[in-house]
Amino acid sequence: MRARVRPSLRIAALATIVAAVFVLQTWALGQISGRTITFGDALRTEVPPWYLWALCTPLLRRLAAMIPRRASMAAIAGASIATLHTLATMAVIWMLSPTRVAWPGYARLFIRVLPLDCVVLAALLALLAAAQLEAQASRAELRALRSQLEPHFLLNALNGISALVATAPERAEEMLSHLGEFLRRSVATSAQAELTVAEELRFAASYAAIQRIRFDEMLRFETAVSDDAANALVPNLIVQPLVENAVRHGLAPRAGRGWIRVTAKRVRDELVIEVRDSGVGVEAGADESTGLTNTRLRLRAAYGDAASLIVTSANDVGTIATVRMPFRIAGELQPRREAVR
Repeated sequence: MRARVRPSLRIAALATIVAAVFVLQTWALGQISGRTITFGDALRTEVPPWYLWALCTPLLRRLAAMIPRRASMAAIAGASIATLHTLATMAVIWMLSPTRVAWPGYARLFIRVLPLDCVVLAALLALLAAAQLEAQASRAELRALRSQLEPHFLLNALNGISALVATAPERAEEMLSHLGEFLRRSVATSAQAELTVAEELRFAASYAAIQRIRFDEMLRFETAVSDDAANALVPNLIVQPLVENAVRHGLAPRAGRGWIRVTAKRVRDELVIEVRDSGVGVEAGADESTGLTNTRLRLRAAYGDAASLIVTSANDVGTIATVRMPFRIAGELQPRREAVR
């Protein structure tokens, strides 16, 4: 419920700001021109149209999505919405007015206001259509980047399985079973741009199970997720590449037991995910792995400057990969995309 309320509050706040600007403008022009326009008159005439547009937002989103596919139908629907909005605005103003104006006066007002409502509607549809196109482009970019990870992951997993087939066939079979489970999850969620943190960590756990067999049970994988962070949304398959990076570049070069710990928590309006390992660390200036580069690109595509990936490491101390992104649960508006840091 909370997730649905937040976008509505933002739309209401925007409508309030725009209405306030028009109220002040109408009242100020009345004072300058010497006309008897009270502040109450300005409120009655300028506030209703913008709150009515705010109420129409869900309908306008559907109409904007219809434009590329059924332009003629969208034009007819748009003209109908503009007409109904003008009539509804006039009805509200009529009910709020302390004096009743004759209907011919409202007919003239209708003829004058309808073209303005058509212009406002066209502008709103243009903004919504542009936002939808940007969202579609972002989803396409994310899918393309995600698709780069799957062959990379599969190649590494199959190499590990092939290395065990001759020496430890039972472990190879178990590893293949975990790989199959990972791929089933991947196929089931392939159409989803985002998953909850809890779902994403199940992917990471499946990958860690494969690697635990490969390293002869010498890898320990731990997670610690706060209750509110468990339901937060993250890009699909954003944590697994960080875990894979910890295994390949941190733990694999080091003999003996090792651990990887993934934590997720909410810090004010941000979701903070950390992937720590007890590996050998990475020297300063070393080339970044494919997984880290891909993760940075996906964060940029999804959140722009609102997200970051910071990797801190030192020899024989281990590595910490920290991802920060806007905290968001299902139904909340996507943050504006800027540049990435």
